[in-house]
Amino acid sequence: MLVEHTFVTTLEWKEVIQQLVDPMEQMGFRWEVQCAVCGYDVRGSLREGRTLCSECGKPAPLVFTYGKKSPGKAKGISDCPQRIQIDFDRGRIMIGAALTPRGKAKGPHGHLMTDLVRGLEHFLIGGIPFDEAFRKWKHNSVIFDEEAKRKRRQGCTIAIVIVFGLIGLIILIAVLASGNRRGRFGSGGWLEPRLCEAPATGRTGYFGPGLGRTPAPATGRMLDSDDGCNAPRWYPVIRPSQV
Repeated sequence: MLVEHTFVTTLEWKEVIQQLVDPMEQMGFRWEVQCAVCGYDVRGSLREGRTLCSECGKPAPLVFTYGKKSPGKAKGISDCPQRIQIDFDRGRIMIGAALTPRGKAKGPHGHLMTDLVRGLEHFLIGGIPFDEAFRKWKHNSVIFDEEAKRKRRQGCTIAIVIVFGLIGLIILIAVLASGNRRGRFGSGGWLEPRLCEAPATGRTGYFGPGLGRTPAPATGRMLDSDDGCNAPRWYPVIRPSQV
């Protein structure tokens, strides 16, 4: 997100530097003092009112940065990386304010940069005190950050509700499946396949969903799956305690 603004002033470049540097640093902005071309420290050149780097002769604008260095570390809009570049040319001041958002640029990002460049204009040519000139920028920074926090909390709440809803659904399915099994086989059914003899008829058999009673040779004794009877893997009709 980039916002550019130009206005005319009767101030000299040296006066602009003197009026801006200290208040901007007190507000949390960092003065970038290295030349973008050669890396030379241009503080001395700027304070003397020169617009060129004394080492390489290239333009040396006044540059401030604000916020985190990476947008991924920003917790709010005001923490996003911000860069303000101020150029001077014979009484004309050209400002470029850029903000690197976390994700897609939206309306609040542009509003914040507009408030910033307007504050610079009001301070430099309007005679408005520094704190008053940047009051709107500070106010909107707080408002936008609070809105971002509210949306994050809302997203976390929705995610928690979904997770607990899925857990509850899994538990409900497990309970229903367990109740269905108890209703079909009885609450005392074994967890291993067994073959039991019914004392009333002397016959033996196995039981399972969809299988019905499957006849098996009557041996006169109880068998289980370890005896090699190749039984279906389900619960018995009759428990051994009843035989």
